Amino acid sequence: MVGVVGIALGIAGVALFFSACGSAPPPPAPAPLPAPEPAPVAVPEPPPAAPAEAVPVDAGATEADAEAPAAEPTPAKRSQKPIDMLTARDAAFLVDYANSKAKEGAQKACEQESKGDAEKQGACLAKARDKFLPDVLRFRKDSEKQVSLLVYKRNASSLRELWVGVVELSEPSEDSVKVKILPGRQKGTRPLWQGRSEVVLSVPNEYSIEFDDPTLGDLRYDAKIGLVTQ
Repeated sequence: MVGVVGIALGIAGVALFFSACGSAPPPPAPAPLPAPEPAPVAVPEPPPAAPAEAVPVDAGATEADAEAPAAEPTPAKRSQKPIDMLTARDAAFLVDYANSKAKEGAQKACEQESKGDAEKQGACLAKARDKFLPDVLRFRKDSEKQVSLLVYKRNASSLRELWVGVVELSEPSEDSVKVKILPGRQKGTRPLWQGRSEVVLSVPNEYSIEFDDPTLGDLRYDAKIGLVTQ
């Protein structure tokens, strides 16, 4: 009997124990651990830029001087000597009156004379042009040893001979010709180089001559083939 009671008490104690266990609150859950921070990633720095090469600059140079000047073209060699160009067969030289000092002087004088009257100024300029006599020059090769200079006044398509004289030509440089007027071998009235027995002509190219006249100023003449037919 005692055994039965003991078993019953044991069973009851076990039930009481499980009953007590079922009613007890569960232990609190542990707090979550903080997520580890990502390790910093090293960003490579760009390599330092190479210093620009210092260009030496002239202290007195300007912006225009900094630019390299363009190379000048090499002047073309002459195909003939200046004397040969002057004495070429059928070649004569016509004055460039429009760009001459003679016209420039006439323009100023006519402006003062006409005082703003266009008709008077036009008549004055035409009169001044007619007074300009040495329109055409010709260096005629008479023989291997003789050259004559002829000066003409041009009127439309006709030429009037003003003066002819024997001259001696020489070349003081590759771009000039000296004209020496020989005495006693002349005909007519010479409208150029009054009081001079010689003059130096500039020959800048193969078709032009330039010179200074004491009365008419700077003059330029351009070659024309066939202008003088005789």
